[in-house]
Parts: sequence; structure tokens; C-alpha cells
Amino acid sequence: MLDDERIVGVESVSQDGDRLTLRRPPPSPPMSVGASHVRVIEPEPRELGQGHRLGGRVNLALQNEQGNSAKRELDLDLELDYRRLRDQFESFGQLEYDTTRGVRTTDKWRLNNKYSRFFKGSPWYASGWLRLYHDDFADVRLRSLVGPAVGYKFVEGPALNLRAEVGPIYLYEDFYQQDDTVAWGPGLLLDDDQSLWNDHLQRYHRSMGYTSVGVGDPDLWVSWTGLRMPMAWGVVGSLEVEIDYDSEPAPGTKTTDTTLKLKIGYEW
Repeated sequence: MLDDERIVGVESVSQDGDRLTLRRPPPSPPMSVGASHVRVIEPEPRELGQGHRLGGRVNLALQNEQGNSAKRELDLDLELDYRRLRDQFESFGQLEYDTTRGVRTTDKWRLNNKYSRFFKGSPWYASGWLRLYHDDFADVRLRSLVGPAVGYKFVEGPALNLRAEVGPIYLYEDFYQQDDTVAWGPGLLLDDDQSLWNDHLQRYHRSMGYTSVGVGDPDLWVSWTGLRMPMAWGVVGSLEVEIDYDSEPAPGTKTTDTTLKLKIGYEW
């Protein structure tokens, strides 16, 4: 499949520098194209508009946290990725709930949802965000971020992916003790991953930043950066650093939580 979504049937492919020679069945002559113009070799059925793909990953994490909390705990996160030819729905859920001697010490969760619509033959795409967050001990009953965005795929392939999105985001924060917050501002999303060491290791980074246009309203940043190692039968191990920043935290809490996680999970 070429980058303009044309399908070319070939018997073999050879490479010379940054050029690919596509040998088509007779009587068609060979075809020479730049490697950057070949989107994928042996495309999946969903890339041909003939189906869909549902992938996902579930992880358990042994966690050592410094910040508003200082303890070790066991956490859960789940990722789902549903794709069709030009449509993608992504969902990421994270739950942290701990007790010590029957007393609740951590109660927080987040749910990040995103829909993307890709344009034919273009690296540009449109998306919509809905991100929810709860942290009982940071006085956050519910934080909601919602809005449209425009995205650009800088690189897309089996070994390297990099894309970014930006758009106007509406923020609503429902607190237990403080006054609620309503604000608007630009949001930025980055998503990057790269296969290393003959696909035995994967580096990844995903982050979301938001800055309010109003004086005294919060600026937010959350990121996950790590190394993932596929093992066997779908089992994966990961070492991850999570950074969660809020410029206007509740009284008695810190602006930044930094969390180091050692995770074991399963992907499909």
C-alpha cells in the first residue's frame, strides 16, 4: 500500500538506498518508488477497508511513589485500541486504590478517551478528547477535559511512530472543599514509540499538556515514559515513570507527583 492508499500487487520487493523496486506480475513492468512513499507491505484487512482490529494491554504495577503519597502499592491500568481504515478509538484507564490496616490511603482513577478520523492520503487528522480524573486525597471529585483537536503523524510504521495533536480544551474541576473551576485553554498531546534491539524492546512516551488562558486557573501536565519488553505468549514487562503536574493543587498537597512503576502485563 502506497502513501496515497493505492494498492499495488507485487511478486517481490528489493531496496537500493532509499528506493524500492516493486516487481509486479507480468505483463506490468517493475515500479520504482521512494521508500517513504510505501505506507505498508502486506497491509492488514482493516487497512484495506475490509474489517477492523481491536488491540489492548492490561498491566499490574508494583509502585514506588514520591510526592503527595510516599508508599508502595499495587495498581491496575488498561489500554484499548480499536481501528478501522480511517477511524480509531483509544481508551486508557488507570486505577489506584489502597488501604492500610483497613484505612483507605489512596483513591484515584483516570479515564482518557480519544476518537481520531484520518484523512485519505494525508498525515493530518482530526480528533476529539474526553479525559476524566478523580483523586479523593487531592480534593478532586472529578476533573473533566473535553475538546476537539487537529493532529499530525510525523512518522508511522512498525518500528517508529510519532504524532502530535493540539486544540482548544474545556476544563471543569469539581472539588470537595474548594470552589469549582471552569476554564478554557490550548491542549497538546504527544504520542511516540520506537522498537529497539530487533523488536525485543520498545521505548514509549505519551503526554498531555494544558494551559489555562485565565489568571489563577491551572496548568496541567501528565506523562508516561518507559521501556516495554515483550516476553512470551503476550506477556510484557515495563519500567515506567509517570509525572503528574498541577500548578494549582489543593491546600496541603504538592504540585507534582513522580511515580516509578515496574509493571507486568498482557497484550493482544
